[in-house]
Amino acid sequence: MSFLLELPDVVMKLVLGKLDYVSVQRIRKTCRSLRNFIDDVKPESKLSAFRILFTPKYLRFFIWFEDLENLQIEYITVDNGCKIVPEGGEYQWFFENSDFLDIAFGDAKLLLDFTNSGKIQTLIFHSMCPPETSRNPRPWFLDRLHGYLKSRKNLLKVKFLDFAFLEQQEILDLLPFLEPGILRNLRLEFVGYKIKRQDFRTRKLSKIVNLEQWKMARELKISNFCLSCPMENLYNFKRIHVNIKEATEEFLGLKERFLNSTHMENFEFHFRQFDAFEKLTEIFGEISFSDTQYMNGYKRHWFFEYSENSDNLLEITFFENFKYYAFDINKKVIFSRISRKMIPSGAIIYK
Repeated sequence: MSFLLELPDVVMKLVLGKLDYVSVQRIRKTCRSLRNFIDDVKPESKLSAFRILFTPKYLRFFIWFEDLENLQIEYITVDNGCKIVPEGGEYQWFFENSDFLDIAFGDAKLLLDFTNSGKIQTLIFHSMCPPETSRNPRPWFLDRLHGYLKSRKNLLKVKFLDFAFLEQQEILDLLPFLEPGILRNLRLEFVGYKIKRQDFRTRKLSKIVNLEQWKMARELKISNFCLSCPMENLYNFKRIHVNIKEATEEFLGLKERFLNSTHMENFEFHFRQFDAFEKLTEIFGEISFSDTQYMNGYKRHWFFEYSENSDNLLEITFFENFKYYAFDINKKVIFSRISRKMIPSGAIIYK
């Protein structure tokens, strides 16, 4: 590799730009001069997606590149050190007296360091750690990640964030360091407890909804908790899939917003409420059309005009007593923009 040190900087940068991430890292490990040069230049990794899975005994990285085969690596805690096992397990490394979290975080930092102008399509943080366990690596790793993101010169460019969290603060430690406008899709999953049929708790995201990253995102999905925030905090989205406690008068404001919006397409709300249908008829009036049976339940519709000349209608559909996985969340309402051609014969259209 000594001839590489003799190349002019401009030529060396061109050479590095032709190599994939793994090849660059192999060159980086050959000598200190090359490592320092590569760390200064930071050639683009062409990282496409990065998923981190937390468990009490190991971390697993799933890494996708635009120009390279996918990688899967496990960082495992063992007696007197850490073991690193790539997918397939044909070879592995042992680091004596090293913590698996230190090694894993170092590799994650290096990977993100080489992501500058490029956009990461997907960034995922999943967890299989019970929150009460004393061997939960999430808090330590996320705290280190927060410190790293604060130190970066530029915001991380991520289009889709899928984040499993315990506290609102964990989201606040990450979300502000993603570039607004680039982030389009947000999925949040609460991992503080296992959902039971009778246990579907509310989580407040009062600080999150004021971030520019939230306001400029276009798709939202939440899992394992009920969202508690004013309906207007959802108006910027194009599509949402959320759980709420109950249908309220805020649905009327959402209907008016839909009818005056050019970007809203599909809003899906899951909830349980004994008198849900009665509440919805108070809000929207008599139904436009009813499917007497739908998947062992009921499906009722309201149709509203955007304008007399529009080819589209607003459809509000109420589903009742359908099976939603194993949970007792058996009601949902969907607001959707549909073609006028899709309405059933005999349905009433409200203006």
